[in-house]
Amino acid sequence: MALHIAEGAIRSQHLAEGTVGSEQLAEESVGEAQLQAQAVTSEKLAEGAVTAIHLAEEAVGGRHLAEGAVTAIHLEERAVRGWHLVEGAVTTEHLAEGVVDGSRLAEGSVTTAHLAPGAVGVEQLAEEAVGPAQLQA
Repeated sequence: MALHIAEGAIRSQHLAEGTVGSEQLAEESVGEAQLQAQAVTSEKLAEGAVTAIHLAEEAVGGRHLAEGAVTAIHLEERAVRGWHLVEGAVTTEHLAEGVVDGSRLAEGSVTTAHLAPGAVGVEQLAEEAVGPAQLQA
């Protein structure tokens, strides 16, 4: 027997706190059109309730995130790669001291085009980091 309910007949104020959980919802029955702005916030989500597999490609961008919402503790190793970042999205002011390790940089991934004038001085170079091969044009 199908149940027909007029659109808008049941609203969140008609439901007791905690009476509807994800197990009561049919797959894909709730979409963007059914949710008011700010209806779902992080404090309403159980730990681990939303992971990358639940998000459509490019569904969450910087404009959706509060300042400091994503930190290193929220990311798995190698979760963010260069192709995930918009040009200029990460600058030195976003990087903690020592967070970039030369052993994690692919050969040729950082060139002088990526460096501001004076960004690298002799004191930042490891012993024997620059030799004749690196100085050739």
